[in-house]
Amino acid sequence: MSLSEEQVEHFMEKGWVKIKGAIPRELTLEAQQELWNIAEKKFGITKDRQSWSLPSYQLSENYRHGVFGPCSTPELMDAIRNLIGHDRLDERYEKEGIPFGWWPINVGVGADEDWNVPIQAWHWDGLHFRPHVKHPDHGLLMFVLFSDIEPRGGAALLAEGTHKLVVQFLENHSDGMIAYKEDALSLIDESNPWLAELTGNCVGATGEDRIIKFMERAHLDESGAQLKVIECTGEAGDVFLIHPFIYRTGSQNHSGKARIMCNFPVPLQEKMELNREGDLGYSILEQSIRRALNR
Repeated sequence: MSLSEEQVEHFMEKGWVKIKGAIPRELTLEAQQELWNIAEKKFGITKDRQSWSLPSYQLSENYRHGVFGPCSTPELMDAIRNLIGHDRLDERYEKEGIPFGWWPINVGVGADEDWNVPIQAWHWDGLHFRPHVKHPDHGLLMFVLFSDIEPRGGAALLAEGTHKLVVQFLENHSDGMIAYKEDALSLIDESNPWLAELTGNCVGATGEDRIIKFMERAHLDESGAQLKVIECTGEAGDVFLIHPFIYRTGSQNHSGKARIMCNFPVPLQEKMELNREGDLGYSILEQSIRRALNR
């Protein structure tokens, strides 16, 4: 599946692209049932809401075999290669498929509170290494929906456009002085007014006004980035391919239904190259970073 020019431009500017029906719905629902079987053995929960004693359950395992094997569909793999470049995907992913993993099963987080744009837990990808704009683990982030997710139904939230802010920050600190991502997060949050308010580092809008400010109005940052919070809603089988440097967090689930998705990185074979000979051969992901740096 080749991405359209519109989809490519959307990824470059917004930092994400949604691939509708990347995995057949019937297959994702079959995989969902397997996840319920695993969750019943591990947590004692089923599809029956009466069995849910906690607001969320975490399955941290990865699955690439059995019913999950066919989920690495040609459509999904081609879309990934479109963004990161052909022959640049991690070799094991190429040979064995995607290890679908990290399953936060949200059955009612924040259901007893008014729904709002969270202040806590905003972050970008990469917890386990020194942040650097060209690290090979910074390929793509992938959200795969294994259940239908409706608005205010526990969808992951993205702050679209923020990949540009993170790229610019990391490039300005490419001397390696920032040892941990947490240090980078706090520095960026405090240095950008929109991010500072989003992440609770300054006094800002509350209640419904916060939803209006961050989700109903796009903010034009002085860097030229259009910033706005969106919900990753969709149907089982939809996949979001996401820029590694975009801000994201979870949200409250007011739907009364279980939200089942996985979020997992798509690593590269080797680090990105932002200064290729003759300025040729850049992947779409590399182009998005170069655009953020005004190259």
